[in-house]
Amino acid sequence: MNETTTEKKNETPAIENTLSSLNFEDGVREAKSPQSHVFHAVSVGTLSMDICKSIYDVDPSAFAPLEKAYNKDFKELCFYVGFLYAWNKLENKEDRVREIARALKFDDNQALHFLSLFAKGTLPDNVHLPIWVSVKLADMLMSDIRSANDIVKYKESYTDAIRALNSYGLDLKYISSTPRLFTLLASDEIIKLSNGVPLISYPDGFVYLTKKESPPISLLSIYNTLEKLMEGKEEGIGEVKDKIEECLKKESFEKLNDPNSRKSALYKEGKPKQVNAFLPSKLCSYFEDQVGLLPPELKVKVAEEIIEKYKNDIPYGVLMYFMEKFSSSDKDYVRERLGIKEKFPRYMEEIDDPIPLLEKVKSIIREKYSSAKTTDLTLLSFVKKSFSGYVQDDLPEVREKPYDYCVVCGASIYDKEPVRFKQFAELLSGKTEIFIPRETALDEIDRIRDDLHICKICNYEASQLKNKIQPPYFIVSFYPGIPVSLLKILDFNPAKIADVTRKITSNSSYLDVMRSCGGDFNESSNKKSIVDCLSSKVIIKASDVAPKLKIITRLDKTTFNKILPYAPLISISYLSAPVKVSSIILDIPEESRSIDFSSEFNYTWTKLENREKEENINYKTLLLLLSYYEKIGVCERDDNCINEMASEMDLFGSVDPSLSVLAFGIGTNLEEDNKFFSYISPRSYFLNFTLGKVSKMGETLKNSLYSIAANLKEMNRQAKSKDDVIGFLRDGIDMFFKTSPINLSKEDRIGIAIGASFSTLEHKLSEKVFTDDKKKTMYYKLNDVFSVLYDIEKQSDRSLAISISNAIINWLYILYKTIDDKNELK
Repeated sequence: MNETTTEKKNETPAIENTLSSLNFEDGVREAKSPQSHVFHAVSVGTLSMDICKSIYDVDPSAFAPLEKAYNKDFKELCFYVGFLYAWNKLENKEDRVREIARALKFDDNQALHFLSLFAKGTLPDNVHLPIWVSVKLADMLMSDIRSANDIVKYKESYTDAIRALNSYGLDLKYISSTPRLFTLLASDEIIKLSNGVPLISYPDGFVYLTKKESPPISLLSIYNTLEKLMEGKEEGIGEVKDKIEECLKKESFEKLNDPNSRKSALYKEGKPKQVNAFLPSKLCSYFEDQVGLLPPELKVKVAEEIIEKYKNDIPYGVLMYFMEKFSSSDKDYVRERLGIKEKFPRYMEEIDDPIPLLEKVKSIIREKYSSAKTTDLTLLSFVKKSFSGYVQDDLPEVREKPYDYCVVCGASIYDKEPVRFKQFAELLSGKTEIFIPRETALDEIDRIRDDLHICKICNYEASQLKNKIQPPYFIVSFYPGIPVSLLKILDFNPAKIADVTRKITSNSSYLDVMRSCGGDFNESSNKKSIVDCLSSKVIIKASDVAPKLKIITRLDKTTFNKILPYAPLISISYLSAPVKVSSIILDIPEESRSIDFSSEFNYTWTKLENREKEENINYKTLLLLLSYYEKIGVCERDDNCINEMASEMDLFGSVDPSLSVLAFGIGTNLEEDNKFFSYISPRSYFLNFTLGKVSKMGETLKNSLYSIAANLKEMNRQAKSKDDVIGFLRDGIDMFFKTSPINLSKEDRIGIAIGASFSTLEHKLSEKVFTDDKKKTMYYKLNDVFSVLYDIEKQSDRSLAISISNAIINWLYILYKTIDDKNELK
């Protein structure tokens, strides 16, 4: 039995149908921490379908009565029942289940009949048994289990379901693994080694469904998989050859071809030149360092192709390279085997024809790498220590004493010629930086650096970090785990981002919002995201998400601020999962009761769970992050502007999260800036929408300011300046803060402030437009605004309250400028 046995053609449509039946706000609601409703229910449905397919592979007749009774394909039936069961557990609202069932074209009475079978807690009749088993176990895997090895404990708690599963000749098994980049990159190949169907990935491994008599996963097969990954593929030698060719500059060696100029090229003022004059260390690493991870046959291939390419143009140069830059641990390896006793540059003078020597060099290298392939004890030790569960340890014991221990990860090193720390640092294109408390400082750093060693696994990871998966990353994690089949098809494509916020404000379905964020279902393995099936996460490079931005690999605050706007889009694309922005690929978001957007830099407006007790924290958090996504374009990629905006949002959000919506950065100038208004006008509706959704304070401000702006538009359409529009509010706010030191009641201070605002309005507007009805409306709305300001002042210091009041004034002006003739935001 394997995962390709049953066709997949009906899987994605079933998921799409359920996402179309849910509106976005319901979908992102908090479920089992930190899952969203949509993620939990879709995951249970997916697992139900995957288990059903495995039962079908064993006994196709098991689902015939169900398909006939409910007139649905068994895969679709299993998915919908699992989804509705999970959704009902979360909301416990029968009317809502009926509504979703009808949207799925599923008879609502039949749907409730299924749910009643699970509620009874006993085994159903034989007709419903396969779907009952599937849904029960799917719920267990998504609700109770937090770790791959928990399956052993919980199988005892779900005795009836496990026995029923066993009656089909199937059982649940697990593999635990140590999370690191090396296994992450091999995860898809490793899960294929299971003799069954990988069901769900957890942070520490995966659970799979297999026949009861299936053998365990062989550690030797894992070893072979990892060894193949580490050695790379033949198409990967191009980069190695390019690096070697960088130091074989034709102009450096041409004079050596002429016997009359050779000596003058090798000596300067009678003194011999150093090898570095021809092969500079910055460009020319040792051959064995360059090809270290390649298998023996590819090492030989690289050497032979380099020699063949350059032996006619610069034969002395390529000979010099292999004699002087072959091995850092045995620098005379090639020279001694050529029988040359003189040192550089003397031996170069005496060589009349280097071509025969180059042929001998090829033979020397072939001989070195032609010895029988031996077991890699470092890798063998890693595999034995990193994988457990339902495995067969068919690897030999490691009886040798380690040569050293890796200074990066601490793993045992059995290689006699391990990678030096200097090589590791150069591979990462960084500087060697060492902190070892027990060693003598600075004066001994060179000795320490050369004595420290790196295991080949860390060296391989460094090569991947440098060339293929450069930080920083968006790390999407799923709790407690995610169905493997779902993990493989979820995808994010930033090129497809379009009209996100309009979809949200129009109460679109989760599927519509997800696709507008760039999310979709993609069964192709050719995706830019890196899927880790062994630790339930997805890695997305920031450079793939925002290729036009200048992003450095070390995550500083400026880089974080520039890429943070994409975090909510990625979260929504992955069914509202937590996202961490980090330069460390093994970072995972902290588990919390709601979705989390975190990094080493955190803002009050990205973490609402400590402030709010009501529901919909996920929804509010996403709205706030999307407001940042909408506003950041004002800055036109100016780093200072972006940093100021993020900081001001954090400052305002510390008083109330909704106030962060009003922050555009210190010193925002809204005088007649047509560029600003042309950008913000189509976004003002969403920003105002968010302001009103995030908190009670925000709702009050939204309603009051919008009403004031609409009335001003009617009364004062010919306003010539910003002051003509908002001068009355500024006068009222100035008076409000002037009364701060005076011992007055809240009502008195608000009354005085409103009086100052009315005085300005009456001076600017005629009685014909500023009617009694308008005065009444403006009075109540201004009363609400000043009441909010009073609360802000109480919750913060006076200077912050004044800054927020300026933002409120600015927002009123933005509303005024963007309201059309129908009193609607453009």
